[in-house]
Amino acid sequence: MISVGQISSAGGAAKYYTEEQGRLEYYQGEAAPSEWKGIGAKIAGIEGEEVTRENLEAMLSGRVKEVGEHGQIVERELGRIRVDQATGEKTLEHRAGWDFTFSAPKSVSIEAEVFGREDVLKAHQEAVEKAMGYLERHAQARINGQTVETGNLTYASFEHATTRAGDPQTHTHVVVTNVTYDSEGKAYSLESKGLYEARHAADNVYKNEMAKALEARGYQLEWDAKGNFEIRGYTREQIEAFSKRSEEIAQELKERGVTRAEASAEERQIATLASRQEKNHAESREAHAERWQEEAKAQGIRPAERGELRDRGDVGMAAAREAVFKAMAYITDKEAAFKETDLYKEAARLSQGKAGLEDLDKAVQEARKAGELRDRGDGKLTTREMQDLEKGLGDGLERGRGAHAQIMDRKEFEKAVREFEAQKSKEAGKEFRLSAEQKESARMILVGSDRFQGVQGLAGTGKTTMLEFVRKAAESKGWEVRGFSTGAAQAQKLEAESGIRSQTTKSFLMERKGDDPRARRDAELAKGALRTFGQGKKLSERKLEKLESDPRTKKAFDSQGRVYLIDRKGKIYQPDLHRQNRVVESRNLRHGGLTRTRYVIGKDGVFKQGGTLYSELAGKVHDKLRQRVERDYRRAMDQVRRDVARNGGRVGILEQTRVIAHRLNRDVQKGLLSVGFQKAERWQKAGALESLVVRAKAAIQQRQARAELVRELKAQATSLDRPMPKKTLYIHDEASQAGIKEFREVMKRTEEDGARTVFLGDRLQHQSVEAGKAFEQAQRHMPMAEMTDIRRQKTDETRSAVRAVLEGRHGEAIAGSAREVKTHQEAVKARYEGRTLTDRERQTMRAELRTAAREDNKAVIREIAKDFAARSVGERDKTAIITSTNADRREINATVREELKARGELQREREFRVLEKKDISDAERRAAAYERGDVVQFTSAHRALGVERGAEGRVLGKDDRANRVKVALEDGRIVHMRGDLRGVEAAREVTRSFAEGDRIAFLKNDKEAGFKNGESGKILEISGNRMTVEVDGQRRNVDLDRYRHIDHGYATTSVKAQGQSIEKVLVHHNTEQGRHGDRETYVNLTRAKTEVKVYTNNLEKAQQQAGMKLDKEAAHREAESRGKDADQREQQKMGREQQREADREAAKVATGSDKSKDKDKDKEKEVDLFPGR
Repeated sequence: MISVGQISSAGGAAKYYTEEQGRLEYYQGEAAPSEWKGIGAKIAGIEGEEVTRENLEAMLSGRVKEVGEHGQIVERELGRIRVDQATGEKTLEHRAGWDFTFSAPKSVSIEAEVFGREDVLKAHQEAVEKAMGYLERHAQARINGQTVETGNLTYASFEHATTRAGDPQTHTHVVVTNVTYDSEGKAYSLESKGLYEARHAADNVYKNEMAKALEARGYQLEWDAKGNFEIRGYTREQIEAFSKRSEEIAQELKERGVTRAEASAEERQIATLASRQEKNHAESREAHAERWQEEAKAQGIRPAERGELRDRGDVGMAAAREAVFKAMAYITDKEAAFKETDLYKEAARLSQGKAGLEDLDKAVQEARKAGELRDRGDGKLTTREMQDLEKGLGDGLERGRGAHAQIMDRKEFEKAVREFEAQKSKEAGKEFRLSAEQKESARMILVGSDRFQGVQGLAGTGKTTMLEFVRKAAESKGWEVRGFSTGAAQAQKLEAESGIRSQTTKSFLMERKGDDPRARRDAELAKGALRTFGQGKKLSERKLEKLESDPRTKKAFDSQGRVYLIDRKGKIYQPDLHRQNRVVESRNLRHGGLTRTRYVIGKDGVFKQGGTLYSELAGKVHDKLRQRVERDYRRAMDQVRRDVARNGGRVGILEQTRVIAHRLNRDVQKGLLSVGFQKAERWQKAGALESLVVRAKAAIQQRQARAELVRELKAQATSLDRPMPKKTLYIHDEASQAGIKEFREVMKRTEEDGARTVFLGDRLQHQSVEAGKAFEQAQRHMPMAEMTDIRRQKTDETRSAVRAVLEGRHGEAIAGSAREVKTHQEAVKARYEGRTLTDRERQTMRAELRTAAREDNKAVIREIAKDFAARSVGERDKTAIITSTNADRREINATVREELKARGELQREREFRVLEKKDISDAERRAAAYERGDVVQFTSAHRALGVERGAEGRVLGKDDRANRVKVALEDGRIVHMRGDLRGVEAAREVTRSFAEGDRIAFLKNDKEAGFKNGESGKILEISGNRMTVEVDGQRRNVDLDRYRHIDHGYATTSVKAQGQSIEKVLVHHNTEQGRHGDRETYVNLTRAKTEVKVYTNNLEKAQQQAGMKLDKEAAHREAESRGKDADQREQQKMGREQQREADREAAKVATGSDKSKDKDKDKEKEVDLFPGR
């Protein structure tokens, strides 16, 4: 891994590195001085020169060389002039540079240092050079007020072999001096931002390059999902035996109240410095080898076994293309646009040593050239798929304008309103009236004739009441109304409050596709084949042969064994629909029907063969041999296709040569067989009349066979079609949480069903976890209704908070009800107050403040727990605790339980093994994503493994190179599944304590068990491995032998809380964790009806974080999108910020606050908003 430290003292650093280098040379018995490296060193004319204490100190102090006016090398001093305001004294300040430390995995260090394997050390050194080459691309400077890409660094590297605890640790200190050069060779100070942004990508490049070099030398590796590896054969205990320094740092962090996983980079750096011992030993392995080898022997550690050397040049580019395309898929699963460093970071991680940096570079350029990877125009990248999805969204919505039928006319609408209001008034015992906004939204839906419509509704504006009216009015006209939402709990709420039969969006979309993915695939293949055949795209024999032999053509088989050919444009062909019937057989009556005469229609006429037992036998033997030749040819071509697919569809010279060779080999073998069997088969030309009869019979047989095949394919194509009434209205609730892929799927389903869909959401709330901001973009292309009259909040306190948020005063909104605890932070500030601090002291203070903030956060959580526990049982049921992260959610749950146990309200506590789902995207599916002990559930049947849907198993091990995962099934069988197998869910098993009286949350939908993700309940009784839980007033039985997706349910995350309406809310705002911003603040504060309290460990920082703008990326820049209506086009020109301001202005009127605010009077101090990021 790479760690980065800022060098504060030029002289101290120069002394340390060069003296250590001298000690290293002493023990090695030979000179091995460091040299100046990098493109910057070449520009300055010092590349390859020895690094000495004097020239290193000079470079770190800013005394550098550059190209003068006449091309000569001249000296220059870099820095910034500071003027002492009191004395007027001028000083030149210059940041010395940075230490990029590359540390090899522990197993690599043991191989290199303990066992002295030079090839392992060389692999590390080569990887460092590659990673530094990648970092160098991202060198920047501020020139004339602009950030300029310079692409050059000047650095020196120093090889070290030990930790401060004396353990073996191969690592290289790369000292990057604070200088870079423009295109004319003029020196400037580095802008470090580019290096820091590229650091994580460079880290993965380093690990990937080292893995590639090690595997080439015969070593086998084991990977984890994060892209880290160890050499196979080392146990965790053996690695920890030589990791005493890591234990010291971990202990130091523990004493500071934080784990290694939780600590920021700066905190780890401080812990490293605080726990470090004086390094009084040499960095040479020669000085320690004997001691290390004795320790290794005591631990049973032996050198890793090596296999044969591997030259992976033949698969490098194929693996690079696969890694780049997987990286694009992985990133765009969450964001529609991304930085190039993100692409390299993920591609290097997913490569796992199969492809080097040069191959990844070429694959990226190929993807750009092919148009799969695209520049968005503002420095960020996107993909063809994401841009096509966005364009298709707009086009599809525009097509939907006026494309359906009214549910009712205006007169019928007015009558329906009167009837609904009269019914509601009677039920409530008082007068009820729909608001003007509710009426207008319902009018658009019921009277409009658009296939797609949208309702932009602020939180708590009565959207579900409006939908209840829409449902009743539509059903009175014979329409079916169905709803769906992101989560099961949200869908359940929609159904309960509006009466609309609802489900999750995922289950709604799967319903159409059918439960069996094989049947779905069969239907898609059949539809595609019929589409090309029906469009008159019949292929001649020659074109069919060309398509079959094209390595870019993909092959697919349906469950009946029929083969389909898919060309590079995605068109599907079933060969038998296009193939001509050229063979006819007839029984030979002279031999009692025992022999057959075979007729073959060729371009030179009709030829016949057979007629005797000998000739027929020869023909059958010949046919068998020809079939074997054809089979071998097809297998060889299938292998070429697989290789081309791995290459991203690219056909190179090698692939073309292989195709020609395979075809030539087939033709030669067939030719030799024909010559060999020609005399025995007795071929002769048929007469004219005989030929006419044969041609007629062939045409009839072909027509009959093709008609039968078309009937079978039509039945297969429509096997999953379910006739849906055209008078169907779909309601897509919480549409703002739908990613663009899901949004497009809903549109597609709507069109296929001949239905209409209303997208209901709020562009101010949380956006989708998946890529895109479809609901916001869709509003530019479909008729929209606005609902801004908020009705949920019932007290002045909650109304005031919501009003402030809608007016953009987020900090003020949370301050009104805030409870702050920052005792530990104040104590740290007091210790440093009034002192002039060095850079090291400032760094230490920042780390101590973060540690103190964590302690204060624990105190904040205790305050929340006390507040919650002090309430009556009935009041707790109406109170929600909302936080940002799952880590804080778990901590709040645990602390609340401690309070309740202290009050004696939790009884008969027991520990259970429950499951936490692992989120593995399709792009990440590989053996490395699984860990030993993971529980896997098969959500689809896999016949090849003999596994039925619903089966469970446990991971026993994995083989990263073969991409296989070893799973022990419940029935005792062992299967080896592919790491990229879909239809498999993975979870980690954890221990949780539950007691009678606990509130629990259900985390997974299970129709058979009757549980929905997001539901919560109270444990009434625990008996053995069973619980009796009260959910919404009903008693449910939970069998933990078959349903284990549960957790404590006192706190929830902000994303989960969206869509819920709660009486009282306690908001937890931890300034050190979570991605806080305007959307989270809006959702948190708009959930409550009567009470909202905010608890935080730093109110000033929380106020600024609360208003941070957090938006998903779009594949096109905002200015490129255009709507149809004039007012929508005008809104588009306003830009994203002005659009939001317009929303807030509308909200001011809705909440009765249209007074202007003095934006300057409350200017806040500059605060480090997101430390450690």
